[in-house]
Amino acid sequence: MQHIALRYFQEVAETGSITKAATRLNVSASAVSRQIIKLEENLSATLFERHPRGMVLSQAGQQLARHVSRIALETEMALTEIRNFQAADHGHIRLASYEGYAIETLSQAVARFREKHPKVTVHAWVGNSEDICARVLAGKADIGITYSHSSPPGLTIQLVEVRPIYALIPRDNPLARRASVSLEDLRGQDFAFPDNSRSQRKLIETALAARGFNLNRVFSTNSMAMLKTVSCMTGCVMFSTSVRGQMHGITQTHAEVAVEDEVFSGSVLQVVTMAGRQLPQPVRNFLASAFGITEPLA
Repeated sequence: MQHIALRYFQEVAETGSITKAATRLNVSASAVSRQIIKLEENLSATLFERHPRGMVLSQAGQQLARHVSRIALETEMALTEIRNFQAADHGHIRLASYEGYAIETLSQAVARFREKHPKVTVHAWVGNSEDICARVLAGKADIGITYSHSSPPGLTIQLVEVRPIYALIPRDNPLARRASVSLEDLRGQDFAFPDNSRSQRKLIETALAARGFNLNRVFSTNSMAMLKTVSCMTGCVMFSTSVRGQMHGITQTHAEVAVEDEVFSGSVLQVVTMAGRQLPQPVRNFLASAFGITEPLA
């Protein structure tokens, strides 16, 4: 298989279109199409499902895409190491995280890491867990931090950490003085909720469905930062993983109270990387610095 065929395949996989891939490659669409057909013939496998709206990777195509991404990343790593062979600590790290973790916990980890590794640059992308996994699988992120999300094939789980969901209750509310509350105790309170794009919302809905009732949702958003701000300003109750020791204004207005619920107590954070990929040294250094990871779980 020629390198050019794999390059064309990668562009079609990323764009979902032969025409768009041809534009990015500055070649004709027919040239791209021929290479894809030739690659499929060589492999005796269908790599794409052809639809009116574009090209969708088949199961075989997904497997090849992961392999091609690993090759590209390891080639990039080798070239970078050759360029910087005289430098002990250069490089670039790409992170992908859900917002609730990124706002302060990951930010603090980046700040600590940069103190010891000032020549390493860092980029952080914030989104939902499904998109985080997709970015790691596509080689667009070195490390992914997801929340209560089942990792798809092609990822290595570096760490699983239980992160219970707490109720953040205004301090002038009698419930704020309790060590724990049940979901039933919170009925009748005004709530600020994450919207349906957030993993936490799905957990909340699962827990409420098991109880057979809803809570009084008066505000929702896909931004965890805005969720905390509105809760501070309006006195709404909200759910969040631990905020102890963090600098959010909500720690001044709201108390963190444990929720007596199996779904809430069993929520987890996962740190994931691309399976089978040899991670660059700066990425391994960050995993050790931020999470204490020296060996992956799986």
